[in-house]
Amino acid sequence: MPAIKVQTIAITGATGFVGKHLLDRLLQREDVALYALAHNAPDATLRQDKRLNWIRGDLARAATLDRLLVPAGILVNLAFPADWPHETHLAATARVAQAGAERGMRRVIHCSSAVVVGRTSERQVSETTHASPQTGYEKVKLAIEEVWHKHAIGAFELGIARPTAVFGPHGKNLLKLAHALTAGSRTVNYVRSSLFAHRRMNLLCVRDFVAALELLIDYEMPLHGETFIVSDDGAPANNYRDVERALMLGMGVRDYAVAPLPVPGSALAGLLRLMGPAKADPFRTYDSSLLTRAGWRKPCGLEQGLREFAAWYAATCVYQGAKAL
Repeated sequence: MPAIKVQTIAITGATGFVGKHLLDRLLQREDVALYALAHNAPDATLRQDKRLNWIRGDLARAATLDRLLVPAGILVNLAFPADWPHETHLAATARVAQAGAERGMRRVIHCSSAVVVGRTSERQVSETTHASPQTGYEKVKLAIEEVWHKHAIGAFELGIARPTAVFGPHGKNLLKLAHALTAGSRTVNYVRSSLFAHRRMNLLCVRDFVAALELLIDYEMPLHGETFIVSDDGAPANNYRDVERALMLGMGVRDYAVAPLPVPGSALAGLLRLMGPAKADPFRTYDSSLLTRAGWRKPCGLEQGLREFAAWYAATCVYQGAKAL
């Protein structure tokens, strides 16, 4: 029987929401050796496995990178400290990229965000849509991508994953809505449902995003800096009212006695424009057909993901007061 060829994979942001799900998935495989960065996480919270090596340290320190990055290995970069200023993010990214190049890293999969596109007149966003970031978050996310592109040339393979709003048990997305539906004013909820009924939610189940990352880890063809949007916007139910109903059903909340009266799309778009550039188009979707053609298959899907999230929330009744990602 031929020996199993083992891939060495390093993960930053491994103690975060997506990172934990990615670790759980990769540890189901026999062909991986994992190095995961743990910054301040207590030992008791870290997953234990003989193939998983936890590296204590800081991305800003060369000694940490010496232990984390392995020659001919793969780096999945999920880390994004929200409290870092713009220049700190860029400097840290440059240090990691340079260290990876010096250590002969084979491939980097960098997790960015679909919203880096910023302001655009295109209702369906693809990888070719011109990016015009408006918010600080959008600008730094795009700038980080550019740093990776610069350092990858002639040094290592690079793939950029741009997910939409990733959700699932223990994630921040949908927490506010779930709490509003279970503990908020029904009158306010009804008005909100009428206002946002047809608004696109751009939700993506975390298990589907992990499947996309796994595809890029295993991708047999060389990666030359390609960008892949990861979304489930083709799901008909990926809108506010259908998501709301799915959560209500899963959490045992009765629906409204009178169906919400949807506000015309033009009125909603105008209202959101007044709220800022990040709220400009309530009907924007993101096209993931490039990733689908590369072989991406969703193991979960939106509706199953909503059922799992609602069941988790109903069982734990946790509200962390977190903002949507």
